[in-house]
Amino acid sequence: KVSKNTVFGVFLIIAAIIAQTYKVEQVNSFYIGILCALICAIAWGSESVLSSYAMESELSEIEALLIRQVTSFLSYLVIVLFSHHSFAEVA
Repeated sequence: KVSKNTVFGVFLIIAAIIAQTYKVEQVNSFYIGILCALICAIAWGSESVLSSYAMESELSEIEALLIRQVTSFLSYLVIVLFSHHSFAEVA
């Protein structure tokens, strides 16, 4: 279980990062950047939780690694397919 101090610390870190990186002339891209950073943090946390859950199950290390890599590949594939750029611009 996550303690109140840990939750407070995470919110304090996020607020400090926002305060340090905020620039008035970059308002539009600033909010997109914060949104992407939050999505990234949630994804990394989810990966950690799912990896620890998979390691506790009856899966071998190779199977757990395969599941992690396939999930990562599919996530990247979705991002590339649904972006508004051609593949040549992304690669």
